Amino acid sequence: MDRPIKNFIIEVAAFAILFNAVAIFVALRTNNDIKEFEELKACCTETTTGKITDVKESWRLTPSKIRRKYYIYYNYYSYTVGDKNYEGDSVTLKDTRDTLGDPIEVHYDPYEPGVNYTYMDKPTKDHGDVAEKIGLCTLGIIIGILLICWAGGLLKIFVRKDESQLLEEYEEVISEDNTDDSDV
Repeated sequence: MDRPIKNFIIEVAAFAILFNAVAIFVALRTNNDIKEFEELKACCTETTTGKITDVKESWRLTPSKIRRKYYIYYNYYSYTVGDKNYEGDSVTLKDTRDTLGDPIEVHYDPYEPGVNYTYMDKPTKDHGDVAEKIGLCTLGIIIGILLICWAGGLLKIFVRKDESQLLEEYEEVISEDNTDDSDV
């Protein structure tokens, strides 16, 4: 195989390995965020109505070729449990902005009322089965490693040769050794 082709295969395989490693990291991080929210949801069993006290707006551009502007809203709210006031905040990507004084449903932990979440905190995307994504990424890494080994000629050690080929190679090595000894 030509050297440029080998180098290209090695570069593509190395990129595939790096890409899949990053994808595994992202899948694990996403899984961690979902687990944290599920734990929060499990402990926040009580509900009350709070009020939005402040809304800050920010915008970003999508990273694609077709640049689109989207808004991020930082909502601050207060709620009361018993005779004590609490505050919280949420980040949301919505089409409409909440306004000051709007009611908001707050889920809180009855043992620690300061621990809370709102509908805005819920993970909005279905991330699918994380184990499946990690498995596919691991398969991608293995394929990348195999491509690098193949292009580098390292897979020859795994190819089983028949006895006649092994005998021929052995005889070549022996004859080379004998000619080296006779030259001395």
